[in-house]
Amino acid sequence: MAYVTHGVNHANRPNRAIAGCAIHSMRAPTSALSPAGASQTTPFEQNHLVECKTAPVIDREIKQCLGQMIKGVQVIGAHHAGRSRAYTSHWLTQVSFEEPVVMASVSPKHDTYPLMIESGEFSASLLAADQIAEGQYFSYPGRKFRYVADEYITPWSDQGGLPVVPHSIAWLRCSIFEQMTMRDHQLLFAEVTAVEPIRLKEPPLVYSSRLGWRVTGDRARERGVSIRDQLLERVAELPDGPVTAE
Repeated sequence: MAYVTHGVNHANRPNRAIAGCAIHSMRAPTSALSPAGASQTTPFEQNHLVECKTAPVIDREIKQCLGQMIKGVQVIGAHHAGRSRAYTSHWLTQVSFEEPVVMASVSPKHDTYPLMIESGEFSASLLAADQIAEGQYFSYPGRKFRYVADEYITPWSDQGGLPVVPHSIAWLRCSIFEQMTMRDHQLLFAEVTAVEPIRLKEPPLVYSSRLGWRVTGDRARERGVSIRDQLLERVAELPDGPVTAE
């Protein structure tokens, strides 16, 4: 969504794992063109072309399966030294039940990343189903739209001016305490230090690369039906009865 890993497709290399090509453009400079206009690459470019050709990419079937994993959508923001940036993500997740700890996966190429590191914190605006416009706006670099949609962002005034999206389900202020390098992304572990509940009863906006933008739907479990009780009834029917805690 907010950032894409570019790679080279290898039809003859199935079942390769995650990676990407670090060089996104191999077009030769004007000075490297032959009189006939044919592109002639420099030795530096040739070396990196080889690197791109040998770099593994996500296998098509693996990518299709991973793309089925649908998750909530957030806008992650940071503010430092008078600059604010934000991007759309669905790679923020809670990683602890006992502590208010979340993990954000972010590309170091994104212009929000250095502000997150320099300030040591970030905000997360949990988007509602009616905020697809905000989600798509922050899916692209701000310069692409020349920062025209000021109404989609506001400073969280009593929380250090962190940028947040108005009318979200909730805002989170997250203080980074650990960072881990993971191939082409950085994993930032952070403690949620402040929240602003706004529209907690609204259905969340969700996304997957295969299914696109979706709205959280109906309940999966029928009201009044306890799957747990049904399973315990089956356990009670076993010859040795239910397991008792020691």
